[in-house]
Amino acid sequence: MIMGALTWSFSEYFLHRFVFHGEQTWVPDTPFMIAFHFFINGNHHAYPQDPLRLTFPFIPACAVLYLFGGLPLSYVVPQAYYYVFMAGWLTTYVAYEMIHYFTHFGSTQSKFWSFIKKNHIDHHYRNANQGYGISSPLFDWVFRSGIKL
Repeated sequence: MIMGALTWSFSEYFLHRFVFHGEQTWVPDTPFMIAFHFFINGNHHAYPQDPLRLTFPFIPACAVLYLFGGLPLSYVVPQAYYYVFMAGWLTTYVAYEMIHYFTHFGSTQSKFWSFIKKNHIDHHYRNANQGYGISSPLFDWVFRSGIKL
């Protein structure tokens, strides 16, 4: 389960940095791709306090999780460990969605959660090209992409 959780944490970072914020690197300048890219993340950045634009819609999320996670991982993770691995991966995905919601609408006295919340809010309002780890700063630290104020 721990490897599944770490794999989701990396997936979250990778998707957020290179897919959701890929407008300068890979998104073709076509009306369809601009609209598609806006749908997957741009609308959230345009309206970060709108709870209806906060999480990825459930049905597309299931398809994306299966196509880019469950299916490829079934070829990498030994079958004997696959379901335990996926339990960690999916549990961490659900935790990510909950943490993401919290960073926008929650309040806390905890220094740790205040740091997580501030990091993500700074990503929205100070520099959208840094601070890609939403539920954890681990991979921002590894790849030196954390918020620099």
